[in-house]
Amino acid sequence: LNMTSNFTELRLACLKVATNKYGANSIEVEAVQKAFDAAKIKGTVKNNEKTAENQIPELTVPFTITLRVGDTFDPMSNVKAVDKEDGELTNKVKHKGNVDTSKPGTYIVDYSVVDSQGGNATATQTVIVEGNGETLDLKPTLTVPTATTIHVGDSFDPMAKVLAIDKEDGDLTSKVKVD
Repeated sequence: LNMTSNFTELRLACLKVATNKYGANSIEVEAVQKAFDAAKIKGTVKNNEKTAENQIPELTVPFTITLRVGDTFDPMSNVKAVDKEDGELTNKVKHKGNVDTSKPGTYIVDYSVVDSQGGNATATQTVIVEGNGETLDLKPTLTVPTATTIHVGDSFDPMAKVLAIDKEDGDLTSKVKVD
């Protein structure tokens, strides 16, 4: 068998290929023509390094954030997703959960991202909405004696032992009016 032989009825058979290591490995191929001509060809084949398994994306989400009533909540603030194979994935991050910044409370937002090979990562964020620090205007405490004993000829003072105290404004007794 030579390079000018008629190859209309050629059969190739791979006899041996070493695939157990990376880099250049030997290969042996046998070419058999329909007639009885045969030749063995030896060469090398390069086995590339094994492709690494899909790495899941890396999803970075602030664990807890604290807002004040009336603040704006941006669920994507400081959120980032990258993948070893796909690169930047932040624009593929999905989130679910409602945060009502009009009233104090604790809210949960769930995040997820999926790479092109189906690897997914999830994270959870706690959002705390606090009041604005304004002191509530509480009602004053009014202390009035339930019974007063006076003797004949004594003068009656309707403000005796009356006390009005307000948490925000202090002593308001002088502002109490008797009808």
